[in-house]
Amino acid sequence: MARKSKRDWLQAGLQVLTELGTEHLTIETLTQKMGVTKGSFYHHFANYDAFVESLLAYWETEGALDIIAALERYPSPREKLDRLLAITVNDGYAEEIALRAWALRNARVKEVLTRIDRQRLDYLISLCRALTPNIERAEEAAHLFYVAYVGGQQIGLERAFIKHLYQTIDQLLLETSP
Repeated sequence: MARKSKRDWLQAGLQVLTELGTEHLTIETLTQKMGVTKGSFYHHFANYDAFVESLLAYWETEGALDIIAALERYPSPREKLDRLLAITVNDGYAEEIALRAWALRNARVKEVLTRIDRQRLDYLISLCRALTPNIERAEEAAHLFYVAYVGGQQIGLERAFIKHLYQTIDQLLLETSP
């Protein structure tokens, strides 16, 4: 039996959450999925609550902070925004949908997701502000981009339509008159 890393557990947790839902996000389900004993789980986490905290921190890093950090390698705000929008259209939404559903029933998850939303939105606002002198327009566009992203995934819009929405919002951003 191969040793499992903490990251393996967290990835398995997201997979269980995505495929089976929060009611199946249990130590028992995780150990069965990974083919290991509960001792392996407790080697990495003091208890289930510690696992959940680690899972949320992992998602925050993977779902927000790492993406923002990776975008910083692009030299211009336009390239950063274009790349960010492409990522949101091309990446899977299943994990995010599952986390948002979990946040409806768990205050701690909601707190973390709210913080992630704020980080993402602040970053979008900073990119949009760099692209237009109209601060109000920049903030409107950033909010619309984010609403299209979150709302589109929640109601199951086709990726092509979300991309179309992004292009429409981008035109709004580029218009400098109020």
